[in-house]
Amino acid sequence: MSAVTAEVLDAYLDRHAGDDALVEKALLSFAWHGHRSDPPFASVLARHSDPQHAVHTLTRDLRLRLGGNPTNREAWAREVLALPDCPDEAVLALPAWTALKARGHRYNSTHPTVIALVEAALGDDLHAWQRFADSPISNSGPNAWLRLGDILTAAADGTAWPKPPGSR
Repeated sequence: MSAVTAEVLDAYLDRHAGDDALVEKALLSFAWHGHRSDPPFASVLARHSDPQHAVHTLTRDLRLRLGGNPTNREAWAREVLALPDCPDEAVLALPAWTALKARGHRYNSTHPTVIALVEAALGDDLHAWQRFADSPISNSGPNAWLRLGDILTAAADGTAWPKPPGSR
């Protein structure tokens, strides 16, 4: 949908007001087409009947809805992390590698929301931090889809690493 102008997208969504499935497709198009700035992701999300639930559900089901392209995961993470009231649940549902590589205010910094959630989950438990550092997350393959929240929980609790979403 990003191949169309903002006016065309807005008019289309206006004609189909209340169609959350179309809003979700428009939101996913931001990941497919990268740095679209108009209309802003947040304004398209606001058209959804339950924006907070939508961003969480889409993020949780990202592997199924988006596919395996790392660039798409990164674009989605940028949009989610840029939301003014980004729900923690959505950030924790992001693929861990992607969330940790999402840029903060400077080029070489991690996004402050991600840092805050990692610090809150691991606290001052050195064993948890070491487990987190040894986690199986990766930039490619099935482990690229391991969710940040699942990895943090396993690291903090000392439990087995989760299976990637969608695996058996």
